[in-house]
Amino acid sequence: MNYLTSLLNRFSLAKALPVLALVALPILWFLFYHFGPEIALLLAPMGAAAFAGYRLHIHRLDVKTREGSEASRVHLATVEALATAIDARDQVGIGHVRRAQIYAVGLGRLLNLSEKTVRNHHYAIKTKIGARNDAHLVWRALEAGLVDPGATSAADAPPGA
Repeated sequence: MNYLTSLLNRFSLAKALPVLALVALPILWFLFYHFGPEIALLLAPMGAAAFAGYRLHIHRLDVKTREGSEASRVHLATVEALATAIDARDQVGIGHVRRAQIYAVGLGRLLNLSEKTVRNHHYAIKTKIGARNDAHLVWRALEAGLVDPGATSAADAPPGA
């Protein structure tokens, strides 16, 4: 949504109007000179229809962007609910999934990675390991000994992890 807004602000009609006027004025002069003022009866509805189509397209694009953002938010909430359920079921690693999320976000920020890059790497790791979801990924890390279930900070983590 923010990207779309910034893009529209950067290429707004108000900024392009002087250029459009410089291009359109000679063309309009030629059309009026050649066909007379009746050409306005043809050009005005066409211009209004083009503008209405543009506005409709921008509105639909905005709606789709909002729907995509909402779907992404719901997906993230579902994953967090599953992780919380795994944490509640597994008394050994209480809060471990949440700590792993916090560490991953912190590492991404330290490395100046975008959120999309972190998501892409997360997906690649999950695919390579064969984990079905985030909870399964944490289970695989626990199983491999990469993570200490009792660790409460990075200092408590096993060496080499």
